[in-house]
Amino acid sequence: LSAQDHLEAQAWWHQQLGEVSQPTPIATGLPVESGATGHREQIVSFDSHLTAELSRMARHHKVTVNNLIQLAWSYLLSCYSGEPVVVFGAVVSGRPAEVAGVEQMIGLFINTIPVKVDFTDAPSLADLLSGLQQDMVIGSDNGFLPLAQIQQQSGIHSHTGLFDSLLVFENYP
Repeated sequence: LSAQDHLEAQAWWHQQLGEVSQPTPIATGLPVESGATGHREQIVSFDSHLTAELSRMARHHKVTVNNLIQLAWSYLLSCYSGEPVVVFGAVVSGRPAEVAGVEQMIGLFINTIPVKVDFTDAPSLADLLSGLQQDMVIGSDNGFLPLAQIQQQSGIHSHTGLFDSLLVFENYP
């Protein structure tokens, strides 16, 4: 971590999030139980047929299935919130390949980073997927910063969360 360029990472996150002034809400219009607080969780598992179809589509667009799921989630967030630019959290592994023996190290290396998707000017599906994949690669490379430092690069106050939703993609059998 000490060998990483923190200023370069902060600059990239500022470029990504500098104009983000509030978290993207999940506005479903569904009634909330009186006094209900905290988080909600939705777990979705795909059968082998759907997984094969998603894999085929991902190969066609030269992205990962995770990118497809992230784009679908961001599109839903945009539709429900009415916002053309959405931000949500995504978990990244945090195990950099350049660290010798990292695959045998014990402990959590994960981090949660913000993902921003901009639907302004209605870009094509291929452009959205390509941009999302590129941003995820760079975001993962700059994901060594603590989330609090990443949030400082946005226009969101420190006492407000950077995102209201978190997408966790698990691809093990």
